[in-house]
Parts: sequence; C-alpha cells; structure tokens
Amino acid sequence: MLYVNTAEMAIDDPTAIPQTPEQITEYMHEADRLWNDSRTEEAHVLYRSVYNGTTGPESSLAGYRLALYLQTIGDIDGALSFVEGSKEPGTHDLEIALRAAMPDQAVDPSEVPQTAEACDHYEHSTIDAFGRSDWTTVEALCLAYQQTSVDVGIGRHAGNQMYRGIALMHLGRNDEARPALEYAIANSASDITVAKAREALQQIGVHVQDGDNPYQT
Repeated sequence: MLYVNTAEMAIDDPTAIPQTPEQITEYMHEADRLWNDSRTEEAHVLYRSVYNGTTGPESSLAGYRLALYLQTIGDIDGALSFVEGSKEPGTHDLEIALRAAMPDQAVDPSEVPQTAEACDHYEHSTIDAFGRSDWTTVEALCLAYQQTSVDVGIGRHAGNQMYRGIALMHLGRNDEARPALEYAIANSASDITVAKAREALQQIGVHVQDGDNPYQT
C-alpha cells in the first residue's frame, strides 16, 4: 500500500478526484510543488487524481509526469499508457525510450494481436522477417495483424498489406497478392509503401502508371 504523508500536503485526500476547475488548479499546484521538491511518489498520487478527473490541458502534464514517475519504478507498460495522451515537450523522446525499454515479447502468428503494444511487436516482427526473406512468417504475421480489433489506423493497415502482398508474390500466390498490394496503394500516404506495392504489382504482370494512384477513389 502506498503511504502518503498528508500532514505536509495542502490536499486533505490526494486520492480524491477533483470536481471543479478550482480543485484541479489546487491539485496541480500542490503536485508541482512536491515534484519540484523531488517528492515524486507523493506528487504522482495527485497527478493521477487530476488525470482521472479531467480531459483538459492539465491532463497532458499530469500524464507526462505520471509516465516519468512510472518509468523510474520500472512500470514501462503503465508509463506508456499515460505518455501516449500527452502533448508536453519531450513526450516523443520519452515514448521512444519507453518502447526501447520494453522486454522482447514472443510473437505467435497464430494469435491476433489484442493491444496497441502487441500490434507494435507484430509490426517489428514482420519487418524483421521481411528482412530475412522469411515470406511464410511475413504472410502469417500480416494476416494476424489484419484481423486485430485495435484501431491502428488505415495507414498502418496499408503498410501491413504491402508486406503481405510482397510475401504472397514470393510464395507464388499472385492472385492473393494483387488485392493486398492494391489496398496498400489505395490507402497509404507513404510514398515508399506505394512505390514498393507498385513495383510488386508490375512484377506479377499488373501495369501501374508511375503518376496518379489508379486505385484512389
């Protein structure tokens, strides 16, 4: 159980959710004071209460400080959950550091990724397998990724289909490769993804002009 020295705090119950803008300001002022005094364990309780009590601009700083605190105690997954919603300077670098600190997780292509973190691991594993020309593994990983319920965005799905289409081409399954590659061209904003998909289509005998996207609607 976390012990908080409330005798030296201006907030009677730091775990209580602030209900008004005035209370949020009071919580943040006290949390910042504790943070600057290197009393981060106590400060993080107040930041968490603010984070849970508002979606306003205060939640950005609260989330960032929570991520920093959780990083120091080794809770990388918890830190990632807070940093992703922050807009504070340094957020991007912190997220990179947190993801680099995540332990390697085995990826099973027979299982559909269920979280954003799992989707990240599937993407990295796909790129690794692609670099090894392990086309069977690439296709299996892409197929699993394709079925995720996580909202990863159409652009990432387009990149996934580019990898899958190229893998299918190398496996001699051109009829399946074509729709995957066409999907990548139609839905990706990445020039690199579109170029690779277009090149693969031409290799399987589908002529694609170098100009405008012929599949864009």
